[in-house]
Amino acid sequence: MSRIGWIIILILWILLGLWLCNRYICGSGTAVPAVIKDKCETSWNIKDGSSFNAESADYFQFRKSTFTRLNESTQLKNTMTKVANYLKGNSSRAVTITGYYDTDERNRSILPNLGLARANDIKSYLNKLGVPSVQIDTKASTEVECIKGDTIQRGIDMAFGKAGGNDDRLAQIKSRLFGKPVIVQFGTNSDNINLNPQQRQDFADLFYYLERVNGAKLDVGGHTDNVGNVANNTKLSKDRAEFVKNYLVKNGNVPISKMDVAGFGPSKPRATNSTTEGKALNRRVEVILK
Repeated sequence: MSRIGWIIILILWILLGLWLCNRYICGSGTAVPAVIKDKCETSWNIKDGSSFNAESADYFQFRKSTFTRLNESTQLKNTMTKVANYLKGNSSRAVTITGYYDTDERNRSILPNLGLARANDIKSYLNKLGVPSVQIDTKASTEVECIKGDTIQRGIDMAFGKAGGNDDRLAQIKSRLFGKPVIVQFGTNSDNINLNPQQRQDFADLFYYLERVNGAKLDVGGHTDNVGNVANNTKLSKDRAEFVKNYLVKNGNVPISKMDVAGFGPSKPRATNSTTEGKALNRRVEVILK
């Protein structure tokens, strides 16, 4: 073969190599690129080292500015049942539920933020599956991911750890709140509850203490100013105390058996009833850890 023929063969060989590279190796041409999944579409893997592993294609979802989960799928229910069974069979292990929230959401819960409220909602879910509260901790994070429209697609996460080790917090709560009222104020003829940040933290601590200390209870006592007759005020104060009790049941998952309710009418004023300001202070419900 002539020299020119060898050159032609070499050129054709190089062109073939370039075509093969472009098509199958170098990423151009008609080769199919690797599919990168949206992080919101990845499955949820819940692990405790090599001891436990469960997976769900779905997460717990929440509407923005709410703390009650949306209906979960059958697969997610089955996964949570596995988590519950694992914890019930391993009392030395605990799970920390992290609730996610966005700072622009409106917090209508009783807790300091919606992240804690969402984590508390899932804690209640596990409680109903038989997991003791002493094996569940909650915390919050603003590192929320996967918000689509008005729905938080991945509202919570879970991590396992050793159970126990909370004595310091319990001691601090007892020192700060035992026998000392958390006061909820009411307007005239009003049943609205508006909590400030400190009250929300107080209730979060009370709930934590009640769940972990045997025999701990709350006194829920209603009080009024002296406007009107005593009988009506006594009934009003009891009704307000019942309202707060039901509010704590609904929003804090506090068992009714852990609360004693009473109405004192105007008999125990905090301030003088001779001024508008004093009357406002006397229209209250006191929640006392005992």
